[in-house]
Amino acid sequence: MLASLRRAAPLVLDGKESVQEVLPQLEALTSSYSAPAEILAVGQKGTFTAMELLAALRRKGEQRVVPCVRLTKVDAATVEAATKHRQTFRIQGYNHYRLALPSSEKWLDVSTLSRWDSAESDKLLVGNNTSVMPLAKAIAGRVKPLPENQVLLVETVLRGDRDQKRLRVSHLANAVARASAWQVRPVDATKPTRPFDCAVRIRTTGPESPILQVAILPIGAQPQLPEESPQ
Repeated sequence: MLASLRRAAPLVLDGKESVQEVLPQLEALTSSYSAPAEILAVGQKGTFTAMELLAALRRKGEQRVVPCVRLTKVDAATVEAATKHRQTFRIQGYNHYRLALPSSEKWLDVSTLSRWDSAESDKLLVGNNTSVMPLAKAIAGRVKPLPENQVLLVETVLRGDRDQKRLRVSHLANAVARASAWQVRPVDATKPTRPFDCAVRIRTTGPESPILQVAILPIGAQPQLPEESPQ
């Protein structure tokens, strides 16, 4: 009984396996409606694969079809603990992430896709020269006043040089993780915060496609902003 309640070991991605190779593993991890799952993305290559994997993971024929994740940064020690049984595993890169998926019963329904489409006109773009910190601040600033059940899109083009694509996706993930951490563990606890989850898709239509889109999904209603004191 205790074994059945135990969280499954995380799926560790370092980019050496293709999405087609690891998708069945993640589908198996998420096959139970009541069990959460976890991905550890190692370095730029693993992060790129993780994003592609989440975009490919869908529950066909179900009402709740789109997985949402909580994205956080982890250190090399966390990756080492998860891979200690793999003697040939070598950690490459400096930025690693945990992508925590809730149980499938808490996935997003099909209406989420239409909300993504309505957010196309106001989104944050990640290019080759985009810096992580300004992007993280922009995400945090935009998500706080976002109306409930609306989404903020952060996207980057998946065309061109392979290393540049990985770098852009890495910067995107890093900024999202930073912005999320600020909401969960704020430096100033007196200021309102807005935790959020994420969902991922790859848009394959349009002149710039394919485009990786990360939807920022705020949790709960807008926070009450403090009233300004009269001058």
